[in-house]
Amino acid sequence: MNAIKMKRILINICKYVLLIFAAFVALVPIVSCIFTAFKTEEEYASTNVITLPKNFLNFDNFIIAWNKANMGKAFLNSFIILICVLVGSIMISAMLAYVLNRFKFPGNKLIRNLFTIATLIPGIASQVTVYQIMTALHLVNSMPGYIILMMGTDVITIYIFLQFFENLSPTLDESAILDGCTYFGVFFKILLPLLKPAIVTSAILKGVSTYNEYYMANLYLQDKTKYQVVATSLYVFSGPMGNQYNYICAGVIITIIPALIVFLLCQDQIYSGMAAGAVASQWVPLRAKIATAACGGNREQFLAPRSAGHEARPRAEVDAGHRKRKAVFGQYSLFKTSTFFLHHLLLLPVSVQEPGEYSRRKTNNLLLQEFIL
Repeated sequence: MNAIKMKRILINICKYVLLIFAAFVALVPIVSCIFTAFKTEEEYASTNVITLPKNFLNFDNFIIAWNKANMGKAFLNSFIILICVLVGSIMISAMLAYVLNRFKFPGNKLIRNLFTIATLIPGIASQVTVYQIMTALHLVNSMPGYIILMMGTDVITIYIFLQFFENLSPTLDESAILDGCTYFGVFFKILLPLLKPAIVTSAILKGVSTYNEYYMANLYLQDKTKYQVVATSLYVFSGPMGNQYNYICAGVIITIIPALIVFLLCQDQIYSGMAAGAVASQWVPLRAKIATAACGGNREQFLAPRSAGHEARPRAEVDAGHRKRKAVFGQYSLFKTSTFFLHHLLLLPVSVQEPGEYSRRKTNNLLLQEFIL
């Protein structure tokens, strides 16, 4: 027993040492940046980066960084680029994933394989060719050209939507099409609202990379006075005689503030979207499992048409069904917060039915309506 306790103690010590070391490595650059941002030029020249500044209320560096780097215009350009890139990239990726997942045509697998190959090629390796194409199209040093370039370089987002579409039942599309909905209507009215977790995940990944992109912005937005963005605005403090790091660090803190505000205001949506993206892929299989268990292991009974002379089941049988469903839901404790929704969505039409027809199509339509709501 003593040996086991000592082993656990050593494991805990190693774990906390590693965590403290990782936190130290992550926080030292941020702390040194904050210290440097409040130092005067004399302090920065005579002290090291870990030395505390004499005055934490010295905001002169922030004012100089904002004015000299013209960060107001940089934020405006970055905001325009970010909104256009997010909307365009998410819509293009979602529609492309919808086509690749829902329609089987010659070349479908080939296109997917080409996307896989594209992820294996380093982005820097293709910049010579991309730059030549952009130059031939007169899109270098152009805001629309840069936006188009950033929208078309995101294979990861396509795979996120492809994986999410794999777990959305095609019966939703079929029911809507039977009711006269077009493919565009199916995508925009039914499937796109269900892609909220994937959209949140993609927006976070794409938004952070676009906001922090320096290489592409520096290469394709060459007029730094007209097309400067947040990532390149602090370039004015670098020169052949050295870098003014006290102003650069002040500018870096200014660029962090908007992202921090967005995170603090939208952290619930961000966390819920990421969590939903992790569990939403289990929803469609879970519906089938619950429906099957509620029908005594016979899923066809759940979708089978009801005969015209069918009478409502006795109350005792209905109560037994409720107890059975309660036991089924207990097996999926992860989804307890969605118990009422799933009950109304899947099981209520089975247990409490009025006499008359209850066809497969009507059942699918109920599922469709609940997903839309």
